[in-house]
Amino acid sequence: MVNEPNFGGIWEEADAIVSAIQETFEDWKMDFPAKEIFTALRAVKKRLIDPMKNIRNWGKGDPCTSKWKGIVCKDKNTTDGYLHVNALLLLKMNLSGTLAPELGQLSHLEIM
Repeated sequence: MVNEPNFGGIWEEADAIVSAIQETFEDWKMDFPAKEIFTALRAVKKRLIDPMKNIRNWGKGDPCTSKWKGIVCKDKNTTDGYLHVNALLLLKMNLSGTLAPELGQLSHLEIM
């Protein structure tokens, strides 16, 4: 019988580092508007209290193509050919907190 070394929580730390690298890589792959939208919505999320974890997927991938909960995007019929956030549908999600000034970066937002 061989005694295996005990590394404690090192594997959990390694998994967390790999996940962070993957999320960063996904962020780098985004087109310009998606990156700007991502940054604005992450700022919004940081100011919200979400006890029901309704917006837990905010932060993984492109907000429009990854179908973040409560985010509605316009199709690519805008003049630049990109998807843009058209609406934030956050009612009945039991959210509280304050609105982030970064909402102003969502220049195509029509419904909130």
